[in-house]
Amino acid sequence: MAPASMKEGGKKTIEATAFQIECESESQWKKLLKKEGLIVVDVYSSWAGPCLGMVNILKRIKVDINDDRLWYAVAQTDNIAQLHMFHDQSEPTWLFIGGGKPVKVFRGTHVPKLTSLIKSEFQHELLCLAGKAKRNMISIDDEVSRRRKAEAEAQSLMKFMKDEDQTAEGMISVRKESSVRLMRTLEPYTVLVVQNYLLETGALTEIRDELYGEFKIEEERTVNLDEKGVRELFRIPYALPDPNQPIEELLAPDPLPGNEDSNPDIAVDEVKPIVKPIVKTIPVAIPPGLIGDTHIMLLEAIDLAKMLVQGKKPSATSPLQTADDYLQIKVGPLSYQDALEHAPESLHAVYGKGEYVPGVWCPRRYDDKRYVVINFFPRFVTEMLTPAPFAGTPKYMVAIFHAAKAPAVKLGMELHRQDILASGTMKLQPDVVHGMLESWDLSKDSDAYKTKMELISGLGHEKL
Repeated sequence: MAPASMKEGGKKTIEATAFQIECESESQWKKLLKKEGLIVVDVYSSWAGPCLGMVNILKRIKVDINDDRLWYAVAQTDNIAQLHMFHDQSEPTWLFIGGGKPVKVFRGTHVPKLTSLIKSEFQHELLCLAGKAKRNMISIDDEVSRRRKAEAEAQSLMKFMKDEDQTAEGMISVRKESSVRLMRTLEPYTVLVVQNYLLETGALTEIRDELYGEFKIEEERTVNLDEKGVRELFRIPYALPDPNQPIEELLAPDPLPGNEDSNPDIAVDEVKPIVKPIVKTIPVAIPPGLIGDTHIMLLEAIDLAKMLVQGKKPSATSPLQTADDYLQIKVGPLSYQDALEHAPESLHAVYGKGEYVPGVWCPRRYDDKRYVVINFFPRFVTEMLTPAPFAGTPKYMVAIFHAAKAPAVKLGMELHRQDILASGTMKLQPDVVHGMLESWDLSKDSDAYKTKMELISGLGHEKL
């Protein structure tokens, strides 16, 4: 008779099954591969440890399936040759084993995706065991770390961005105005725009789930974009040169500044024709589903932010330098066709429709991010650039006054000579003078403002 914990059909309750089999050696690994059914392995390095945060999720899945042919294991990469290629990564990695061979690799902690994948792969493995399907074997040797994959995709994205950069001449002035301080402040931050047509589909919740664990949502808001706003944000031109229409050159005489009588020294037949190239254009309509409510998120790249807080910087050779680079990998290539072909699981491929309609938009250059942050999150910019208020009691004070007043001031400070650390003279520039006066919050027409201007606008000043 089977034990009380056993159920019909070879199934048994979760209490009768070891939850996760531990593998730290080659012999333990080989023994694990002989298990019948689907094995989901949490692959980890000793310096990182297994993904403990997913334990309760895995238990719940095990209860739902309730079949002893679903196995869980944790495998340390250090001493298992087949898993060495996973040794340099800290991201949770799940290796699916069927028939003793790897059939799937999943990275990350996206709960809905991992749950769906375990259940679908388990059902497929049951069909394979029954001889009704074939396993989709993969080679672990072909699997590289997520970092290498990300860098490879980022390099390909650079190729797609070159053509777009050539059309960005109108943004050059904006780039020149950009503050270096603002640029550095925004390095760990990026923005994600969810276009209008996705807001009523429930996709926003799915997109938030996709970002979870890699990005923190600092702020988010829904704005109503009109035609002008849509064109400015997504850079949709009003018209483009007609690719099927050649340039026509029309010869026209340069108009004279007056009539023939008023310019007797210039003969009409001496006027040289000028070339006026005329390029025919075709209007560019805004695709449906863009005008109206648009959801915008201000995101912080968690890993990059931690790195910067620790005083570290990304490698100079890495294309992943800012949060924009990290988000571009998740969103996918700029071209919809490229996204479908090269990154079918990217947000662009999943939610996009075509040109100018990516569904989910992210900045491809710093200027794009700067435009969104300044226009839609101005309070965030102000808070980030405003120095933190001084905490505690100040230790020193500086007094600035007209040099002509120096003898009188020194006489008054004679009893405190031992407390004066330094004194000297300096020349103040007009902009500095105005800045000092503005700190007093005085009206420029007031007598107090004029008096202070006279006092500190001289050539010599004494500094205590």
